[in-house]
Amino acid sequence: PMALLFWENCKTPMATGLVSHKIYMFLDKMESKWARMDEEMTEKLENAAQSPVPPGSSEFEMLSCGLLTACYHSYDKSEWINILTVKMKDWGYLNLFDIANITGSKNFISHAAYQSYLTDIWMGNIHASTPTWKLLLYIIPPLPIF
Repeated sequence: PMALLFWENCKTPMATGLVSHKIYMFLDKMESKWARMDEEMTEKLENAAQSPVPPGSSEFEMLSCGLLTACYHSYDKSEWINILTVKMKDWGYLNLFDIANITGSKNFISHAAYQSYLTDIWMGNIHASTPTWKLLLYIIPPLPIF
């Protein structure tokens, strides 16, 4: 279809895939609303589409996840983190984290690369190799000096 052609030739395929997923979901909801105006159309839609996710939307979400997987396995951590966090001018200076949250792309959000970066943000400078005594030193408040 033409949507895939546009996706293949765009500058930001992951973001485009996530937004395409959201557009398909929105159009699916609107189609249901428009169909209520015509009883005959409503019956056809109910019989034709029993799945909650429209056919084309999950394809774009999977394409975005596939690209993220390729980046995750092909590049070092700093490079794929940069891919996730760079602000894209074409998308209103949003990054892929913002777009994934706005579009509600659960598969993209649950991806290992996305989760790994969130874990790094959550842990801050604390790494598994940090000695326990340093952790305790930071947790225990300083003793009052009199």
